[in-house]
Amino acid sequence: METDQQQLRRALEIARSAYWEYDVPNDAFIFNDQFYSILRTSAEREGGYTMSSARYSSRFVHPDDAVFVGAEIHRALSAPGPSYSQEIDHRVIYGDGSIGHFAVHIQILKDDAGKTIRTYGVNVDITERKRVEEELRQTVSLLQSTFDSTSEGLLVVDRKGRIVSFNKRFVSLWSIPKSILDSRDDEQALSHVLGQLQEPEKFVQKVRDLYAEPEAESSDVLHFKDGRVFERYSRPQHMDGVPVGRVWSFRDITGRVELEAQLRQAQKMEAFGQLAAGIAHDFNNILTVIQGNASLLGTEELGKDDQAAARNEIVTAAERAANLTRQLLTFSRLRRLQTRDLDLNEIVTSIAKMLQRLIGEDIAQETQCAAGGAFVHADPGMLEQVLMNLAVNSRDAMPKGGRLIISTAPVNIGREQARSNPSARPGEFVRLSVSDTGSGISARDLPHIFEPFFTTKDVGKGTGLGLATVYGIVEQHKGWIEVESRESLGATFHIYLSRVADTREPERKPAVQSSALRGSETILLVEDEDSVRKLLKSLMERYGYAVLDAASGPQALEVWREHHGAIDVLVTDMVMPEGIGGRELAKELLSKKPDLKVIYCSGYSNDVYGDEVSLRKGVNFLEKPFNLTALLQMIRDSRDSKA
Repeated sequence: METDQQQLRRALEIARSAYWEYDVPNDAFIFNDQFYSILRTSAEREGGYTMSSARYSSRFVHPDDAVFVGAEIHRALSAPGPSYSQEIDHRVIYGDGSIGHFAVHIQILKDDAGKTIRTYGVNVDITERKRVEEELRQTVSLLQSTFDSTSEGLLVVDRKGRIVSFNKRFVSLWSIPKSILDSRDDEQALSHVLGQLQEPEKFVQKVRDLYAEPEAESSDVLHFKDGRVFERYSRPQHMDGVPVGRVWSFRDITGRVELEAQLRQAQKMEAFGQLAAGIAHDFNNILTVIQGNASLLGTEELGKDDQAAARNEIVTAAERAANLTRQLLTFSRLRRLQTRDLDLNEIVTSIAKMLQRLIGEDIAQETQCAAGGAFVHADPGMLEQVLMNLAVNSRDAMPKGGRLIISTAPVNIGREQARSNPSARPGEFVRLSVSDTGSGISARDLPHIFEPFFTTKDVGKGTGLGLATVYGIVEQHKGWIEVESRESLGATFHIYLSRVADTREPERKPAVQSSALRGSETILLVEDEDSVRKLLKSLMERYGYAVLDAASGPQALEVWREHHGAIDVLVTDMVMPEGIGGRELAKELLSKKPDLKVIYCSGYSNDVYGDEVSLRKGVNFLEKPFNLTALLQMIRDSRDSKA
């Protein structure tokens, strides 16, 4: 004889409704065939009749509704009483990738202690009903009063792209003159729009693509020449189910983009206060070594061998200081993505000491690097930021101390394994793992940890952008991130990046003959720091060069007016006082003498100067501090090359 539940299942199958159960202790949804049928997929395709809540949410719940659905389910599970019924409407993603809408009827049973013992429900596909409601809403929205009250700029065009209607906000966003509006000249209006954009050709191509696919929807971001940023969205306009045109909406998100950039930068800068003590300690040690050995060099009784050893100690200490400064600059500044082939092991090893300063002495740090290297194509500075953010996250989860383990390993992801994560794919990867023994992440919070501004920390103790930044960087690198965590049992973040072959050639440092660095050209040296200018001038004169020096851009222009016919090479700092920096100075002098060779120097990396000047490290750019031999070699290369 059938049980009540068996009868219920049969009735729902006959009615073509989707029935499901949720095993709370094991975090497992149990579905029937009808459930998969309504979602336009199958149990075989989805890996069986059971599925974790996180997998179900990422696979079928529309991402814009995921937070809402999670909150409603949490409220239902937390409700008092022996039973609880609730209905939730939300969007779903069908197995074919299209979007639908479900009405979810939830029933929850609890034991005498109030613990949830069983959750089950029925999903009804209400996509058609929602479609009708949406069409009605769109019709009403076409009323001019509503049309003009929206904060977004709206433009309605027909199938051929001719303007049908627009609202006042659209006119103000694009600053369209009244004369163009009155003329209803579509070509003139388009020309006015394109003239404001950084990449007008992409704008036009997107329009062409959408008109070629009348049913397609699209969203993208437009960047203006004046720095504004618009979010553009487009969808077809239907009448009796037939596309008759297209609705475009424009939203000015300039303020939001700037605020997000500032907050992301603030999240990185948040760590500097904690780094300060450790940095000061290291620099004091470095200065002690330099000052001590410099003092030894001043004593007459010091032998030649001891003098050489003292000089080597000074050089080594200076290199340590330079590396530390470069790490800080990489961490603090805003950077563009600059990828190259690299060994992830080297990134982990080089940043380990900085991470120890950040997490404190009560947390033991351990690194486990893959034998033979872990080669990926990535931006090293961005990967350092990933490690920094994850270390901060782990530190905050271990207020009483613990262990932080960073490891790399080559892994092969098969097709079956890739199915467990929508972002994963088969292939050869390097896995970067960051583990801690901290408080862990609750099942309630786990689905939300990568959302911007989501934080479990107290107010004022976090921006909520640390993990969101990590997620964004990994996504930029075409990788993905997975999390293993249980409350009170720590957390492990696994980052997967595509593995590449080690194509690096062994580093060769042939000895440079002193005679090969000599020259007789006239050099204009521009450097506002007196001690640096005197050092460089003395060095170049020792190697035969005639050196004219200036402490600022205006002084350099005066020197040029007197000696421009004799000057062969300009060596200039990038950042200088009195309103004329290295870029501006070089531009002015090159306009007068196009074959002038220019070498730029700066304490900042070349990527911070943008695209206005072509700066190539080792060719025409030296990052301070630099080896003096490198400057001499660059001067000779610039003069001896045919270019």
